[in-house]
Amino acid sequence: ITTNPKVLVVCSQETLLKQLEDCNKVLESVSIALNEFLEIKRSRFFRFFFLSNYELLDILAHSKDPTAVQAHVRK
Repeated sequence: ITTNPKVLVVCSQETLLKQLEDCNKVLESVSIALNEFLEIKRSRFFRFFFLSNYELLDILAHSKDPTAVQAHVRK
């Protein structure tokens, strides 16, 4: 695919649609699993309900660094 940069040539490949559909299924399952994970975290600590998914992920990713989490404390 990367040997020919012309988009029409690449998009006309028969396997591309199947690959994109498969990627979309994987993305959907990851999204569902992530939302379930965040809901579990919210159910254990109710203040997390006031945060967006992005903010909650940021807090969980930096949980060992209190200075990184401080930006979300005011919420």
